[in-house]
Amino acid sequence: GFAKQADKLLFGVAVEHGRGNYDSYLDSGVHASGDIKSTGGVIFGEYKLDNGVHYDAALRAGRVKSDYSSTATSYDESSTYYGFSLGGGKELTVSDKATLDVYGRYYFSHTNGSDVSIATGEEIDFDAVNSHRLRVGGRYTTTLTEKSKAYAGLAWQYEFGGDAKAAINGYSAPTPSLQGHSAIVEAGYKLNAGKNLTLDFNLNGAMGKQRGIGGGIGAQWLF
Repeated sequence: GFAKQADKLLFGVAVEHGRGNYDSYLDSGVHASGDIKSTGGVIFGEYKLDNGVHYDAALRAGRVKSDYSSTATSYDESSTYYGFSLGGGKELTVSDKATLDVYGRYYFSHTNGSDVSIATGEEIDFDAVNSHRLRVGGRYTTTLTEKSKAYAGLAWQYEFGGDAKAAINGYSAPTPSLQGHSAIVEAGYKLNAGKNLTLDFNLNGAMGKQRGIGGGIGAQWLF
């Protein structure tokens, strides 16, 4: 991404790309798996006061593609997504080399519905999915060298919606839901790779209603 610092305000744009895979096991004994890929753009901003209080916001939009394969059928589908986040918190000084950022953040995302034809010839209509999430947590950051930092975090998250409704040939299908509580853990390493370039290597995991592990690499150019 590219960012600009203007006094207490940091703002910029970024490109995001992600991919993942999943496995699901139904009570009926059906095993399914699939891959998900997403690519989009982000506009973000953060305002930080001298006392450590900060506020942030972001807008994002893009396309998500997925494929599904089970012992019964398979299909591919693609949809547009968009969303935003609003947050705030305070960075507390722990020592001359460490800080603790306590924050709260609300996330909204919308994924358009889609229609697909599966291998057995049936038609599946997927409704649009709206996700409303509230996350409260903290991140501990320590300075390793003049150019590097390490961090670790823990957060609680609650999903208020996330129901994925669908109909097969006009008949309603069982509706999986992500509504509920989850614990989010993270760890990462930041490196000032150049005068204006910062690299971020991170790992994360979720337990509870949402479960999974992931990782990423981010790059920010400050101009």
